[in-house]
Amino acid sequence: MTVNAPLQYLAEQLVDTSWAEVVFPASPETTDPAYWHPTSEQILQYQKADLILLNGAGYARWLETTSLPVSKLLNTSLAFKEQWIATGQALVHQHGPEGKHSHEGFASTTWLDFGLLQRQAQAIYEACRQKWPLHAASLERNHASLIQDLTSLDIAMQRMQSDFGNKPLLASHPVYQYMARAYSLNLHSLHWEPDQMPPESDWDTLDAWLQINPTHWMLWEETPHEEIQRRLKKRAITWVVVRPQGGRPSTGTFLDSMRTNITNLASQLQ
Repeated sequence: MTVNAPLQYLAEQLVDTSWAEVVFPASPETTDPAYWHPTSEQILQYQKADLILLNGAGYARWLETTSLPVSKLLNTSLAFKEQWIATGQALVHQHGPEGKHSHEGFASTTWLDFGLLQRQAQAIYEACRQKWPLHAASLERNHASLIQDLTSLDIAMQRMQSDFGNKPLLASHPVYQYMARAYSLNLHSLHWEPDQMPPESDWDTLDAWLQINPTHWMLWEETPHEEIQRRLKKRAITWVVVRPQGGRPSTGTFLDSMRTNITNLASQLQ
C-alpha cells in the first residue's frame, strides 16, 4: 500500500504482479493526496498490507490520526531527513475538493528532486528485498531499470539549469521547493489556485513584485482559468504546467507526467 502515486509507480516498477500487488486506493479524482483521507474500509486495507510506503516530510496528514502497524511502515525519505525543507506558517486556503489547508511544517513533494526520488526508490527496493528475499534477482533487475529512468529525468533537469540561470520564476503554489533547490531555480511562490480568480489585492502585490523581479514564466500545477491566462498575458507572463503528480495521472504513468513537465519547461526556454 502507498500514500501517493509517485510511490505507487516506484513500487510497481520494482515488484512483479505474479507475487505482489501495489495499491494506492485514492480515486483518480483526488487532486492532492497530501490532504486526502481514506475511508474506514481503505484504512483496514492499509492495516492488512504487508508493506506500507510513506512519503515522509509530513506528507499524508491522515497518518497523524490513524493507527497503522509500525512494523509494516516504511518512510521512504527518512534516510535524507536532514534534507527536508522546512516551511514557515502559510495562509490557510482552499485547494480543490480536499478542503482548506495550509503549507506549514515541511515541504513534502520530495520526489520533484529526481535525485531524492532515486533514494526513495532505493529505500523501497531494500525493504522489498528484505521482505521477499526469494525475489531478490527480479528486484535487482527491476531496480536497475527504474534507476536508469529516474537518472534520465535528473540529467534532463540539470541540463536546463544553465538555461534558466538566475532568472526569476513564479509559481502558483508552494509545491516546487525541492525542484527549485535541486536545479537552482530562482523561484517565488504564490498561493493561487488554477480554478479561482485571485483578488485584486493579489494582482497588485504581483505587480509590485514584478517591478523588482521582471519575469516571463509562471509554473502552474494545472492549466489556469482563461481569465487568469488573459491577465497573465497582459503582463507578458507565459504559464507553464508542471504537475507535481501526487495523485494518479489521468493518462499515462507518473514517469510520463514527469517527462511532460520537463518538455513543457524546455519548450519555454526554446
